[in-house]
Amino acid sequence: MRIRFSLFDDVSTPYLRSTLASYEHVPSLDGLRAVSIIAVMFTHFIFPHGPGGYGVFLFFIISGFLITRLLFAEQKIQKVDLKAFYIRRVFRLYPVLLVLTLTAIIVGQLLYRNFDFGEVGAALFYYSNFLIVHKELNNIPWQMNAFQVFWSLSVEEHFYIAFPFLFVLLRTPVKILMLALFVVVACTIGRYTMAVAHPELISTHYFGMLTQYRIDSIALGVALAALCEMPSGNILLRQAGNYFVMAIALAVLIAGFAFLRDPALKTALRWPLLGFPILVFTSAIIFSPKYRVPIDILNHPVMVWTGKLSYSLYVWHVLAGYAAFALVPNAPGAALAIIFAYLLATGSYFLVERPMIAVGRRIRHKHRERVPVTGLR
Repeated sequence: MRIRFSLFDDVSTPYLRSTLASYEHVPSLDGLRAVSIIAVMFTHFIFPHGPGGYGVFLFFIISGFLITRLLFAEQKIQKVDLKAFYIRRVFRLYPVLLVLTLTAIIVGQLLYRNFDFGEVGAALFYYSNFLIVHKELNNIPWQMNAFQVFWSLSVEEHFYIAFPFLFVLLRTPVKILMLALFVVVACTIGRYTMAVAHPELISTHYFGMLTQYRIDSIALGVALAALCEMPSGNILLRQAGNYFVMAIALAVLIAGFAFLRDPALKTALRWPLLGFPILVFTSAIIFSPKYRVPIDILNHPVMVWTGKLSYSLYVWHVLAGYAAFALVPNAPGAALAIIFAYLLATGSYFLVERPMIAVGRRIRHKHRERVPVTGLR
């Protein structure tokens, strides 16, 4: 299979005319990924109290939406092939992780004599989020910050492991939507109950990183994809482009953060409150041409390029920061860190990410040749 080394897709229209799932490219999603990773790098390189956490939250929503949409698209053609799904995810995510891990081990051994290989295992086996919280609550110092970014990848991987099986079991958009809403409600209640019982945890990463309290962020994207498959959901999503609906979404967000004073309630409702306007805005720009300015920005070649590099940027940017700030401090170091991050991510994208995705496709196609197609559904 020939690998086409291009960062950009030829998108004829910057929005989708139908909400129904297909393998069609979804305009603006790369731009939204770009917004996410820019928020993360801004926080890590420039302003520690920046919107990095919200950037990760947007990543979660996009991930849940896109994975669910692809599963719906596959289900319309043939039975969902779980083995092929996991082959695709392994070759999409793991090679870059392995290269980063080996690089970080070398750097860590040079910088730390007592390098913690437990952090390596947490990164490789996707439990960094649990290890980070464990170390924080027990005042155990973290040795290599490059492995801390894997907390969000751990949450996503836990989603990838469980959700496809549930999708195959439930199948229909209504049941998938009910599952997503159940997860959102359950996580919200869980956060509130635990925050009331242990208010000392509110200021830690306990609620922000542990899978059982953050999986609802991905479930919001799942809910959006399920709504796309329902006639009533189609009507609802088409209304997202209405200025009045957009105003309501922003009002709910502002009112929630302005008037919620109880810390436990804020902890419980933070992500659902933020998720509502994000889902409205995402629907508006994906399925409607109305908001031309944000649509044009999100589909600008630079944003598309950054979005396609987003996974590699996320994985490599902390090491890029180490190198840059070791050479140049303060603002010049931040600028150099961004340059280094893009250089490392570009190399990772072309030399590791794209070739391994192609290998995964070849293996997946060989497997599918042995699997009979069940026909259209």
